[in-house]
Amino acid sequence: MLARYRVRVARRAKIDLLEILNYVARDNPRAADKLEQRFTGSLSSLQHFPERFSKIREKFYTRFVYRHALVSSYRIIFRIWGRDVLVVRIIHQARLLREKMLADKG
Repeated sequence: MLARYRVRVARRAKIDLLEILNYVARDNPRAADKLEQRFTGSLSSLQHFPERFSKIREKFYTRFVYRHALVSSYRIIFRIWGRDVLVVRIIHQARLLREKMLADKG
């Protein structure tokens, strides 16, 4: 049986996702629906072997190791803590990730 992790999505990451989907939906609602399905599938896939995803390139002075899953041109930024996976941000790949963006506020 595959080990399962509990995936939690931080409030900031939920806001990120809504902003992304609303932005895409303004021009193409159908594309936004498809993108939402891709995000849902990728978030669900974090339940199994989240370590398979690459560590982020950025180097920060933090006790956490952050990884990312790619969906279209977006990065799902997350960390693993025990049997939990915490998604902290969802950002465009072109956006510069800063350490303060990783602050977990719920």
